[in-house]
Amino acid sequence: MKQHEAVEQYIFSKTNIQLVHASLEELTINRINPNLITDLHNEISFGTKIKPLVGNEVEAYLIAVIDCKSSWDGPTEIQMQIVYKGIFQSKVDVEQEEFRKWTEIQVTPQLVPYIRSLVSTLSIQMMIEPIMLPTMDIIQSIVENSNEVKIGK
Repeated sequence: MKQHEAVEQYIFSKTNIQLVHASLEELTINRINPNLITDLHNEISFGTKIKPLVGNEVEAYLIAVIDCKSSWDGPTEIQMQIVYKGIFQSKVDVEQEEFRKWTEIQVTPQLVPYIRSLVSTLSIQMMIEPIMLPTMDIIQSIVENSNEVKIGK
């Protein structure tokens, strides 16, 4: 997929899909090194799951796994797994598969800010340097994910 196509898809989905509710569903933190107070290098991976609801709503989950390390090649010092759920509504009548596609485009950019805020707040409460998750290039993510082979739904 080319970048201009990704921009068109993002704008179209953003215009027609609305996040109406977000909630924290699961939070697991494993602080492996209790004496850790230094800057950390963070490896972040995301996964999504979408469950159709009735009519113009779907339930989408964003799962984030964050491994915090003292050095890029060092052992994991803190691991977090966070699951946020969002309820998304379509503003227009649309086929279920198209609605799913639009939601897949929107789930990450709409729910990542909740995860970013939670991680920052929790790290401060753990008495370590705040863990700041980076922003992401949504358009580049759409381009890259469109080139991946997807297995299942």
